[in-house]
Amino acid sequence: MAGANAVWLLQNMYELSDKKGYKTAGGSMSDILEEARYELEFMLDMVVDPETDSIWGEDYSDMVYHGVKYMKSYKPVDLGLIADKGSLKRIVDPPTYAATFDMIACAAQAARLWEKEDPDFAAECLKQAESSWKAVKRHEKEWTDRSIRDKNFASHLGCNSFDLYDTSIGDYNINDEAYWAACELFATTGDKEYYDQLISFNPDLSLTECVPDLSDVIFMPYPEDGFKAFCETDTYDFGTLSLYLSDKISEDDRKLINVNIGKSADNFVAAAANDVKDNEYANAMDIPYRQVQCGFGLDQYSYPADRWDTYEYGSNSSIVNNAVVMAYAYDATGDVKYREYAGYALDYFFGRNGLGISYVTGYGTYHTNNPSSCFWLNELDSRYPKAPNGVIVGGPTGLSGCPDGVGDDLVKGLGMHLGEIPDQQLYADSVEAWTCNSVTPQWQAAFAWMLSFFENNMGNDEDAPVTTATTTSTATTATAATSETSVIMAGDANCDAQVDMGDAVLIMQALANPNKFGVTGSDEHHITQQGALNADVIGKDGMTNEDAVTIQKYLLKLITSLQIDK
Repeated sequence: MAGANAVWLLQNMYELSDKKGYKTAGGSMSDILEEARYELEFMLDMVVDPETDSIWGEDYSDMVYHGVKYMKSYKPVDLGLIADKGSLKRIVDPPTYAATFDMIACAAQAARLWEKEDPDFAAECLKQAESSWKAVKRHEKEWTDRSIRDKNFASHLGCNSFDLYDTSIGDYNINDEAYWAACELFATTGDKEYYDQLISFNPDLSLTECVPDLSDVIFMPYPEDGFKAFCETDTYDFGTLSLYLSDKISEDDRKLINVNIGKSADNFVAAAANDVKDNEYANAMDIPYRQVQCGFGLDQYSYPADRWDTYEYGSNSSIVNNAVVMAYAYDATGDVKYREYAGYALDYFFGRNGLGISYVTGYGTYHTNNPSSCFWLNELDSRYPKAPNGVIVGGPTGLSGCPDGVGDDLVKGLGMHLGEIPDQQLYADSVEAWTCNSVTPQWQAAFAWMLSFFENNMGNDEDAPVTTATTTSTATTATAATSETSVIMAGDANCDAQVDMGDAVLIMQALANPNKFGVTGSDEHHITQQGALNADVIGKDGMTNEDAVTIQKYLLKLITSLQIDK
């Protein structure tokens, strides 16, 4: 399921770029298809063959095994450092309805994209997609009944990626996967049978609508429970976005889809702009995201006493997925607000966040170095490699699998506790911090999709999100404007007569978005000339992100003073 997400995102990146005539810098868009094909061929190899499978072959021929997993450890570091690799037995999960629909969707999508480059492979993909569609439709009564006792919903009775000894993601609501598969088959073939099917699953051709004021409590950590457009177990958006690009749909359907994309994106803009009821989920960085209310590991009978508001596991993936939908809204409407707020999501990843850290390896002055992986283990053992540049990690989370919300021993050992540490600081850069520093292929694919979109849609446009050059210029201007004033309190950027995290945040906001938070910014809480002078605790080059980092070090008692050294 995770692999299917990654394949669709890469193939969709190619399809959108091809239809728009975009070009890559120093490469070929065909490279993207080749990358996706590697995983797609694995998925095709996971199809049940009745000739070789005596257990599932008779009744589930042409369906797809759910995945391959290790039997024992669920922590990436443990998997990597176990010396006796022979003891790490791997098993194949039973075929599932979700995995079958996922393969059908990706193979049908690939069939139309490979038609010119490799017609034989395209034909193979479509043939298998249609055969597997017939196979899974034979079990329609079972997957519409939604019984978690049916092993073909997901391995091990529908358990999820947080369960000990099981790294499979369960899913027993299959309508979205069936819709997605029907959309891809229709977009490739134009066959009315598939259109009738997709309409039966989603008559409004809608996308997932994350409502900023919705406050459902998560009692089980299924991926779709968070504030995100799509994920491993919620794939409606994939189908609708593929229809948006298709030349097979009617004009009326196209208009409806355009409206639906805008409606979905508007909710993310509202969350980013803090335009929500009572400002309950306001965030300081204009990111298209909000906290989720969590009762992880607790049953519904303890509600509402045992719950908390926090960032979910893989919060960065939720943010980038939401940005993908906003990018489509910009493409569909031309409204620059969608592109602007999608750009704020990238700003957040590259350092405009509560820690001033870039969550992308190798990019930024202060960036993550040690993603949690069973291979990039150099932090613990020099015989292993370091992570390459360009890897995005899961990001801050308080949803980590135990009653106090922090199930990561390393993070908990650092003294991070929900309610005491801001959500955007629930993060540690270590290969052992598996809850907040994990990496997955679908997260990388979504991030690559967004980078490709901005590469092709920004150029030198004056409406583009703020660049480093603009930031430097703003810092210089702020310094010049306050050069005749003296510091009142070093570090007190917001001039409230104390030094706290709010000062570090305001510095990063002023640098990343000077039109809103700079000395002459439009926001009522923008930094003042005096605040900009107070903020320059380093005393070199004017106000910079390094000043924000220094203030955070001071608050963490890593340094004892904020004495300006001129």
